[in-house]
Amino acid sequence: MKFNIRYPLKIKLLMLLSIMLIVSLSIFVNFAIQIFRDDKSAYIFETLLSKANTERIIIENLIRNKTGSLEFVENTLSLQGEKLKHSSLFGTDEELIKTQLLVHKEQTYYQLDDFLTPVDEVKAQLLGNIFNKKVFEAVREIQLGHDKFLMAYSYSPEFDFIILSTLPYELAFGATDELVQKSLYFGILLLGLCLIFSVFIVRPLTRQLEILFDHTKKIASGDFKTKVIVRGSDEVSALTVSINNMSGQIEEYIEEMKEKARLESEVAVAQLVQSSFFPDAIFDDQKINSYAYYSPATECGGDWWGLSHTPTHKIFFMTDATGHGVPAALLTATMNCCKSSLNFILESKPELLHSPHEILRFMNQAVWGAGKKIQVTCFVAILDLKTNKLTFANASHPAPLRFNSQAQTLEKSDISPLQGVNGPRLGERENATYESQSIQLNPHDTILLYTDGIIEAQNQEGKRWGERRLLKAITENYQTDCEKLVNSIMDSVKDFSAGHAQDDDYTVVSFKVKL
Repeated sequence: MKFNIRYPLKIKLLMLLSIMLIVSLSIFVNFAIQIFRDDKSAYIFETLLSKANTERIIIENLIRNKTGSLEFVENTLSLQGEKLKHSSLFGTDEELIKTQLLVHKEQTYYQLDDFLTPVDEVKAQLLGNIFNKKVFEAVREIQLGHDKFLMAYSYSPEFDFIILSTLPYELAFGATDELVQKSLYFGILLLGLCLIFSVFIVRPLTRQLEILFDHTKKIASGDFKTKVIVRGSDEVSALTVSINNMSGQIEEYIEEMKEKARLESEVAVAQLVQSSFFPDAIFDDQKINSYAYYSPATECGGDWWGLSHTPTHKIFFMTDATGHGVPAALLTATMNCCKSSLNFILESKPELLHSPHEILRFMNQAVWGAGKKIQVTCFVAILDLKTNKLTFANASHPAPLRFNSQAQTLEKSDISPLQGVNGPRLGERENATYESQSIQLNPHDTILLYTDGIIEAQNQEGKRWGERRLLKAITENYQTDCEKLVNSIMDSVKDFSAGHAQDDDYTVVSFKVKL
């Protein structure tokens, strides 16, 4: 039996309108999402490439300041003898965008961690465009294992290194996926209602959708401030509220990203500027051999050390500002300015070469003038190159240690601290006074200066590394040169505190009298 079903004109019109509405809504949602995704993609690609270019410029400036070039030493990368590590260049990897430094050697790409390791094949194929097609910067979508990433690279032809920035695809387009889910959810609700009530609500519905469509185009063009007036309490109104909320959240997110990028850029510049305050880690001439290690707890540290040279004397500085971070780092600029000013003052007052206590008074006035919120411990020592007489003054800094590197055996009792009158911290009192003491150094005597961050380093159980372990590290490595001695001490500190975040800046300086 066949049935000939005839639909009334009103039903046909309802079905036609419903189908048209379904098609229209589908096109609208797809178009709106595509516009938003394209706009979001362009912004993310630009941000990712900007991050890579910024890090490349910072490292190029670092190399220029060092007046050197990147060198391969076994499976490490060094700059003027200083071993480079990923953590010293980029800090801890807690950001969404991960940054790596890569170098090219013998048709193989290596990435810098603690050591140089070859990159995987997917990254190598991407980076092949640099030399095959001369494309020095680009952004690509790549698949690493089961995960998808956005990856940007920036190549430095001058120094032959590559900065690689990666961002998980899921994080980059999380907001877009959320928009898709919400749009589908509300779209299904709207379509269900439209099938029942389309005859009565077609025009109001299409009108509201037209408004939303125009609003999505404004969002795609970057207008996140305009809001759609919510009329009624149906599904379209709910979608309107969601889009209004989404545009507000996107605006807040973009502003947060801009502010974060600005702060990161300023901190990176501050870190680069602060690095210029320090002399070279290694110094060696006919009279003395010295080596210094410095590792800030954050991007900018509060420790500072300096070395001034005159034809007859060497002047050593070791300072530690209370706390760390940008406020403490600002005082390192003050300390560096004091050292630079001292070189000028010595031309008219050479007697200061025998008066480190007067140098501390001069530095105290500079710190006092900078403000009373942060104080600085400081140790100044002046070595007479002719007589080997060491004159020093202390402003509440940990006493340096003295020992002879050519002794047959070295016990802890053979290591003597440079004790003396300990004056107040710099900046504690405006008219603070200090006293100088002198000792006679012998050939092969070594002086070790350090900040309290070394002995206060903690392990996961909260125990301090302490003076006892410092003395032990010295007795086990005292006959080596200054560089090996300092590195042995720092290896011991790092092994002890493995798994515990660095709470304070680490600074160690050692110098040995040769003759």
